[in-house]
Amino acid sequence: MQIKAIKPILVVVMAAVLASLTGCERSACPGSAAAGQPVVAVDGAVLTRGQLDARVELMLKLARRGNPKLSESAYLSLSNQLVKTYPKVFVPRALVSHYAAREQIETPPATLQRFRQLAMRRVPFLRARSYEAVLKALGDDAGLFDGQVREEALMDAVKAHVIAANPTNLPPDYATVRLAEIRDYNARMEATNRLIHAQADKVWRKLKAGEPFEKMVEAYTELPEERADKGEWGLLDRKLLEDSPALLRAVSALKPGEFSAPVEGDNGLMIARLDEKNEQNEEYALSRIYFRLPMYAREAPAAELIAEAQRKHGERVWAETLATWEKQAKIEYFDHNFGKKEAMK
Repeated sequence: MQIKAIKPILVVVMAAVLASLTGCERSACPGSAAAGQPVVAVDGAVLTRGQLDARVELMLKLARRGNPKLSESAYLSLSNQLVKTYPKVFVPRALVSHYAAREQIETPPATLQRFRQLAMRRVPFLRARSYEAVLKALGDDAGLFDGQVREEALMDAVKAHVIAANPTNLPPDYATVRLAEIRDYNARMEATNRLIHAQADKVWRKLKAGEPFEKMVEAYTELPEERADKGEWGLLDRKLLEDSPALLRAVSALKPGEFSAPVEGDNGLMIARLDEKNEQNEEYALSRIYFRLPMYAREAPAAELIAEAQRKHGERVWAETLATWEKQAKIEYFDHNFGKKEAMK
């Protein structure tokens, strides 16, 4: 796997996090003829262009406040992405809202408080010590922001309601059977692990006997991009290698042109060759023959295995429920010219 310098990643506020399904609360929303035109309708609930624009504007403002150096091209790209993304976020939120109204589900205070705390962490640049302070700092945008937080909390409450209505039906011996499956799997992985180590030792002996390193890379390494680069791994500094102490010790003992015995690191087994070393900066230019090692499953306590099964069951139930609601709902998307409409049912 080629090691490359890590570039800063632009962290943006996503549509599902900072948009609202409530009405248009900004005075600027109805300012154009198109503002009242529909973008998407879900069983009678409509997202208008004005509402969409207001939410996108808020998200862009927060993105700019979170990253004042946001370039104009990144800003425009984010704007286009949000315009396309949010109508699809609106659909499940509207369906959840309808279900909550029918079933008379309200958000528990503890759930709402939890989502308010999460919302505070999403806007650290506001430096607010309370949720009320966040809303005050947002000024005219507080209603949109708070509306989304309430929508998220309601979705969590409805999700909990749906999952509770569809409990798991695990057999009494589930944990025992699951643990036996994990142990059997790990035994097979251990056998595979031994075979891979034996293969690496075989390759190492061939190298010591004079076989060209590049030839062994072509025949054995499991990473296509490194195989194409004749095993070149890249320039690594000591800090990167500190996560793999055995590999660091092996590499530190090499001279340029020498290769190590098989050693574990970077989620695999490798024979590393030192191509060049910068003593001053503690940097190593390395090539390697890489063997992927199997992943083992953790032998968790019985209670944890049961909880994990219940969590997966709940996520599956929720995904299937949302899919069913969408299939049964009347959903219409309208194009940006607000003329032609596309029925989704």
